[in-house]
Amino acid sequence: MSFCCLGESLGHIFLAGLMGCGKSSLARRIGYAFRLPVYDLDQRLETKYGIPIAQQVQEQGWIGFRQREWEELQLVCREPKGVVALGGGTLTIKGALTEIHRAGFSIFLDVSIPVLCKRVGNNPKRPLIAGCNSPAEVESLIRKLREERDRVYQGCDAIIFIDEDEPVTITTERLIALINTAKTQQ
Repeated sequence: MSFCCLGESLGHIFLAGLMGCGKSSLARRIGYAFRLPVYDLDQRLETKYGIPIAQQVQEQGWIGFRQREWEELQLVCREPKGVVALGGGTLTIKGALTEIHRAGFSIFLDVSIPVLCKRVGNNPKRPLIAGCNSPAEVESLIRKLREERDRVYQGCDAIIFIDEDEPVTITTERLIALINTAKTQQ
């Protein structure tokens, strides 16, 4: 993988999308390519509070968790320029997309529902699907989330479709090209 230089004007690079779309793994790869720090919102929250996201949601409820997520997003936006893996629902927080647009460049990682279902399975670490009892229930939930969140995801600065058969190295190179194009247009 070649190293790239990210211009000062682009700010943070935010990766958004549904659970299982590859935000965390692609953030690490993009951070490495641009020699930038990586900020994973879910990881930061787990480290800060010392418990998994699923347990935070269980203890705080969704409203309490989203408040924590909003506060952490604001902190990340003040950190040195880097690559940010957002939580799957971060953009649903009122004001989040405005904050993200102010702080940098956002990319929606658009992955098909069947691929997302295959990737997330019935993982109890993912609080939204913890109560699902079958693959059909997982698929139904992911479809519902996609419909509910599509409007905010479409508000990102760029969208990249990720195909199931595409190797992660190719996806990474496409993201690098997209980011390089964006920085030349700023």
